Amino acid sequence: MRISKAVTSIRYGHLAIEALKNNKIFDFIARALDPLFVPWMNLEDIHLARGMSAGVTLMDFSQNRIVGGRAMSKSDNFFKNIKAGIQILEEIFKGGLGDKRKIFVGTEKDQGHTMAIFGHTIFVGSMLGLIFGANKRNLMNKIGGLIRNIGGFAGDMTMVQHRDPDMKRAGIFYAINAVIDALQRFLPKEIIDPINHFNMILNNIGTYFYGKISQNRNEQVLVDFA
Repeated sequence: MRISKAVTSIRYGHLAIEALKNNKIFDFIARALDPLFVPWMNLEDIHLARGMSAGVTLMDFSQNRIVGGRAMSKSDNFFKNIKAGIQILEEIFKGGLGDKRKIFVGTEKDQGHTMAIFGHTIFVGSMLGLIFGANKRNLMNKIGGLIRNIGGFAGDMTMVQHRDPDMKRAGIFYAINAVIDALQRFLPKEIIDPINHFNMILNNIGTYFYGKISQNRNEQVLVDFA
């Protein structure tokens, strides 16, 4: 487990450095959150901690169509991402839940709106679980973890529908991971270690494909929504 934590932390740390070199600040924040929190978590809370990274990641990818890949400074990239995030939330609100809705529609019409919603859901659930129940099996740990995993599964399903093949593959492994992680929170502690070790394998495979996605975007060859 220590080796797995170390390997994934090094991988995310490398991706964070690459994102910073390319002035992709939200991508940098998402990658840096993993090695900042995951090494200190118990086995059953690793994916809860990873939810902060996953949440920011989905927000970041949902904003890619607006921010684009053109060269800009770190500060310009950061503030453009903030504006893009606000714009997407406004579009979701204005679209409502009727015929003009922007969420739960086809990928081409959705344009990342559903991904953004569940990115926020994952992040909030993870924060609740970590602030009030990190490395504990209390009620807030279970509630926060459940919110994180419901948002995670739904967000992963938007990845599965993405046009980029590596995004699809990552989404499949992460979705299975989210279901198992939600179930293990309600099982007796003495039987969850083997389950979580298996779940780490799924997560690490998903991380491999997700690393390829980051690399593709840095090289501006990522297949986007449009």
